[in-house]
Amino acid sequence: MAVSVLTTALSERGAQQVSANLRAAVDELYAQVKNRDDFQPESYRKSIERVAVALGLPGAG
Repeated sequence: MAVSVLTTALSERGAQQVSANLRAAVDELYAQVKNRDDFQPESYRKSIERVAVALGLPGAG
């Protein structure tokens, strides 16, 4: 949720770094934890990796 809040705050302030890829990755990540009965650790890990890549973090991808 922290990544979602940060992305929303940056977007509201007109930050250039909030790309469509980052928004999509955050939305996907949030969907992974929406229903705890459907939680799949490997899918969650992949979603975290997509967020890291979208943020351009070193070693991601």
